[in-house]
Amino acid sequence: QKPLAGSLKGLKIAWGGRLNNRPIDTEVFDITENGVKKFIDIGCDVSHDFPNLDDSDQVFQTYRAYKFAIDHINHVADFPDLVKETVKWNTQKGLEMHLIDLARAEVLRKSIWRNMVDFFDRYDYFALPVTSVSPFSIDQEYPLEINGIELDTYIDWMWPCYTISVTGMPAISIPCGFTSNNLPVGIQLVGPSNSDTGLLQLAYEYQEATEYWKTTPDMVN
Repeated sequence: QKPLAGSLKGLKIAWGGRLNNRPIDTEVFDITENGVKKFIDIGCDVSHDFPNLDDSDQVFQTYRAYKFAIDHINHVADFPDLVKETVKWNTQKGLEMHLIDLARAEVLRKSIWRNMVDFFDRYDYFALPVTSVSPFSIDQEYPLEINGIELDTYIDWMWPCYTISVTGMPAISIPCGFTSNNLPVGIQLVGPSNSDTGLLQLAYEYQEATEYWKTTPDMVN
């Protein structure tokens, strides 16, 4: 076992921000972008850059629908009144797919993986927001819009999470601040295959330098 403490001097981190103009809450973006700059203080080189992940939506939506069709077809058929509309929608989407849809998704997934491998030839790690919005009310099933931009599906707001899931690369999330309403905001760190230890070291050094984990937000009841 390697100790997590150590020098990060010279590590190259790419800050993805909005990727290719993906929707993200303005306050969340500002907090995460400011948070990434703190890596400079602990010796890292930070640049704004991102890999081509444009097909991640199609890949994720395809595999998710396929999984929903497998897991929920009987639930929807036998207990329609007990199943949420979003589950019905996602299950139906899976039932309408064809084998060629899965084949295309797999081809795109492999291309995304290759894009990440090439990207990590230039950078040691990749950083982006954990989610596109801050935590929302329990009374709201899911966000309908971000910065006035209407979202197409109930999972669009999770794009930073599922985009990285599609790549198959290891990732870790770390706190980087709070919104004006004292809600937590995080940065997602992504590394190449088998970089789990390095990611833990990077997250640990950031944690020690910022100490956000020691902060108790002033929440209002």
